[in-house]
Amino acid sequence: MGRGRNTIAENINGWMMKKKKEYPNSSDVIYYCVEQYSHHKCPGAWVINKVTNEYRIVKPHRNHERDALANQTRFARQALKDKSGNGTCREVIDNVRAEFGAEASVALGTYDTKRRIIHREKSRFDPETTEMDKGGNISTTYSRTLDGKPFLLVDKIVNQHRLLVFGSETGLQLLARSFIVFVDGTFDCCPPGYQQMFSFHVYGNA
Repeated sequence: MGRGRNTIAENINGWMMKKKKEYPNSSDVIYYCVEQYSHHKCPGAWVINKVTNEYRIVKPHRNHERDALANQTRFARQALKDKSGNGTCREVIDNVRAEFGAEASVALGTYDTKRRIIHREKSRFDPETTEMDKGGNISTTYSRTLDGKPFLLVDKIVNQHRLLVFGSETGLQLLARSFIVFVDGTFDCCPPGYQQMFSFHVYGNA
């Protein structure tokens, strides 16, 4: 949506709209359609009286219809951001699905898509993550395991690109003695500033 993307969207008579301006010395607030800056270019603008909840239409919605599922999906996306600090990614995603329904959750995209939404929102308020995204040092949170052992094994420049290698001692031991090893290279899960994440997985009996 470009401009105003951090403004909270509200459901106004079935339309997704965002607060644009409050009139001084008045209870009136002007709302614009969330599709104003999308490909729909909807000019919809309403004035809502916050005391009486009455509204008047300044400009009608155009170029798109009211869509209940689309609205729920937008609210679900907003909830992922609002709840990003309330537990693990899985817990946040499960809570949002329970609140807004399975259809809205599916419409939001895959688990990885929702996880990226949560991580991006968290990074906005995490100075360590912001520094790492700018190419800074890897913080202790990510460079060591939960029991304090080294997890960041390599941090160097290769062919003008930064190469980071993570692995625990236990993980390396499992890799060394495994007969079946799977590898996966993905571009979808990379943090800002990086191109590809390459991971090793082993198959073993418990």
